[in-house]
Amino acid sequence: MTAIDDTPGLLPQAQPHLRQVLGNLPMGVCIIDLEGYLRLVNHAFCEFFGYAETDLLNAHFRKLLPSQHHQTAEKQHAASFFDELDQRRAVEVQLHDGSSRTVIIEDTISHDEAGQPQRIAFLVDITERCDIERQLEEKNRRLEYLATRDDLTGLHNRRFGLELLEQTLERSQRYGEKVAIAMLDLDHFKEINDRYGHAVGDEVLTEFSHFMIGALRSSDTLVRWGGEEFLVILPGVDRFSAQTTIDRVLKQLRQRTLSTPRLRVSFSAGVGEYRHQMPKGLLEEVDHALYQAKSAGRGCVSIAPVSSACQERCCTPTFPSFQG
Repeated sequence: MTAIDDTPGLLPQAQPHLRQVLGNLPMGVCIIDLEGYLRLVNHAFCEFFGYAETDLLNAHFRKLLPSQHHQTAEKQHAASFFDELDQRRAVEVQLHDGSSRTVIIEDTISHDEAGQPQRIAFLVDITERCDIERQLEEKNRRLEYLATRDDLTGLHNRRFGLELLEQTLERSQRYGEKVAIAMLDLDHFKEINDRYGHAVGDEVLTEFSHFMIGALRSSDTLVRWGGEEFLVILPGVDRFSAQTTIDRVLKQLRQRTLSTPRLRVSFSAGVGEYRHQMPKGLLEEVDHALYQAKSAGRGCVSIAPVSSACQERCCTPTFPSFQG
């Protein structure tokens, strides 16, 4: 418990009629003077904090707060007397046993028999309610995370990846920036699952994702497209620069091992460039390039040619949502 300052001589007690009215209320009530000393505490207040009445009367209210809140609380207490406005606020308090609770304090400023201002504060424990609210917030954050992220790798999932791709292409069309994308597929991944089990396969996917995040630029976006397929969005580069980037990443990957069995893996990739195609058309182009890379023996990067009919397929700047 935080030590309190020595108090001045015994402070005058609250008026008898206030003691009688407030003393039997089922909620915690206290009266605090201008200096911050407790002049009245009812039975419910003492019971809540775990103190005897004699331990609280004439003690400073700092005794009931965690030490990190002392300075701010004292400033607010002093300032509020000048406004004489009723207040309602949530406050973290500290009980006699050292535990913390959250309470709602509603108070009003009145005057004692000598005309001195005093604060009458009513206290309601809302700790359980706050705990429930925190749990709901955590669940909502988790649901929001799952709506946009792949649960295994932590990458953007396909649904949200499509939205990011549409937004990137819209920005490209608006500002004339180049954008390239790449579709990666881990080679022979089914054989890893069949031979070592799905737990090892999950390790490979997770460690590969972490490797890719470190190998790409911070401005690039990595999406788990599904299974062992990954989409990379590379703003500000054309298809040739994107091919160079993915080739470099592939070479780096070959120099390391993944998962407990220390497996060496590679990927095949198709690369394409945005030239005013609809998003679905661009994805189809890189899918075709990926198929070419697999047909060429895997472990390589194939670049999608620019179709002569590309400009004929150009559409308006609007990118309607689609599911692929």
